[in-house]
Order: sequence, then structure tokens, then C-alpha cells
Amino acid sequence: MPNTDRVRNGGFEQSTSSTLGPFWTGTGDNEIGLGQQLLGSNNGDLDQAEFMAQQLLPLEVGEVYEFSAAINFDSGVPSTGTIDVEITGVSPKKFNAPLMQTSGYAFYSFQFKASVANATLTITNNSDQEIDIDLISIFKK
Repeated sequence: MPNTDRVRNGGFEQSTSSTLGPFWTGTGDNEIGLGQQLLGSNNGDLDQAEFMAQQLLPLEVGEVYEFSAAINFDSGVPSTGTIDVEITGVSPKKFNAPLMQTSGYAFYSFQFKASVANATLTITNNSDQEIDIDLISIFKK
């Protein structure tokens, strides 16, 4: 059986306007063809205090998964705050923004054990700088 990505439109390539959709909701936006993407033509964009969320494809309770995303601070070096990743039923993961790479995209990931089948992924920019985000995925390990 193939290992299916539980995130839909994680590279934002199915998005056709500056809004996040399809599959994504939130206060962030989609950047199309601005040269800020890691792969393809589009990427997500989260200004300070903005978030994006989506209902994941079903998880298998008790199985281990890995969240991964490429993040780029495109407007400056953060001095405070975190990039927060929340998945229903899992303790939130907070990436300390001042300790993250600030020159170009870098991948950030963590593993977690699914405790619910129907989970929501929420990514919030609680740093003091704007971020670009691309290639978001969750695969079973």
C-alpha cells in the first residue's frame, strides 16, 4: 500500500489565487509566481500572528508519522517568537524562531504518534518576521 501524504496541497500548487485554498483555511495567503517558492510556482505566506489550517486525511491511531515543512524568513531575521505546529491530539511543537536558519529555505520536521484519526493541522507564525512556507507534508514512518 502506498504511503499517502496526509496533507493536501502542501506545496500550494493547486491554489490559483492569493487565497490559501483549496484545502487550507486561515489568515495567511498564497503567493503565486513571486519567486519566493522552493519548488513549483507557489508558496504559502504567513505574516506575524497569521495561521493556516486544514483537516488532514485520516491518520491511523497509534501509528508514527512525520511532519515536515520548508520555512523561509523572507523579510528579516527574527529576534523573538516561535513557529507553532499543532496537530489534534498531539502536544504542540514550537520552533524557536531566533534559532532557525534565516538565509533561504530550511526543512523542519518532527515525529508524532497519532492519537485521533480525524486531525487538524494548524501552523501559526508567532515570530516577529514574515515567513514563506512550502512543501508541507505528513507521512507515516
